[in-house]
Amino acid sequence: MAHLKRNATFKRRVPLLVLLGGLSACEIPVLRECSGAVERLSGRTTRKPGALENSEIWSGEVTLQGDLFVGNGCSLTVEAGTLVRVLPDDRWAHAHAMHFDGSLVPLPRAAFERASERTSAIVVLEGSLELRGTSSNPVRFRASEGSWSGIVARRPKLLSIRGAEIGDAYRGLEVIGYVSSAPLRIQDSLFERTTLCGLCLGGEDSGRAVAAEIRGNRFRDGGGSGIEAHAFVSGVVEANFFEGYRGTPATPAAAARLRGNALSFLDNTFERNDIGVDCAEASTPGFAGNRFGAGAQANGTDSTCPDFAP
Repeated sequence: MAHLKRNATFKRRVPLLVLLGGLSACEIPVLRECSGAVERLSGRTTRKPGALENSEIWSGEVTLQGDLFVGNGCSLTVEAGTLVRVLPDDRWAHAHAMHFDGSLVPLPRAAFERASERTSAIVVLEGSLELRGTSSNPVRFRASEGSWSGIVARRPKLLSIRGAEIGDAYRGLEVIGYVSSAPLRIQDSLFERTTLCGLCLGGEDSGRAVAAEIRGNRFRDGGGSGIEAHAFVSGVVEANFFEGYRGTPATPAAAARLRGNALSFLDNTFERNDIGVDCAEASTPGFAGNRFGAGAQANGTDSTCPDFAP
């Protein structure tokens, strides 16, 4: 189905805050700058929750139970072929909301559907994260059972995602604010079976905008959206494949959901989604060379964007 004007049925607002499963109010770690030393975790390793004290490089198989925090001056590098298994952690009594001022506010788990299944997260707070996978040897993140919270980055100094497979998460990767002079690059990765979004992006203000290059990725079989981009986000979404984003008649899912930005969509493919590209809040994306499925591969609606042309 082709272009359809937006109406109230499709309107869905998601507050831009980070939902963290995990640490109760007395157990939020004190984040200090790392020492400058680098620690390697290889083979089969279990990583305890809490804040990094040294920068770390992971390889082999790493098991994570509970939230891991990467603070200012710290870096986490995950090498090609690494499997990160995320275990549920029902010890924690609260989920948390992280606001733009950096505060973590404990919220009762009853506020979140199935919150106990998404407790563990990797949280980058002004630190750096590099995922160094390849198409033939990816970095893989998987929940051991149910789902996990995902990767959250607030004002990361460096964030580079290549050759990653992130699945079974509440959100795959969420980025709020970006302070690096280099674009945020997310390439050749797979985001699948995410509940809220495969990739969530939001700038804090013009000084902490997110300039993104999202190329060669596959987003599939999720609820909510494959990409959700809020204000102060710019850049290009190119040569990605979006398929199978399905919600309900009241809250349809979208391959890409835009909230007040002007991303450019080039040479992407959209198949079997409730909505291909969903626009709100004065979003004015650019389109060129995109393909929207037909027949059994058709989207419910190709786009709700004004003056849409593929």
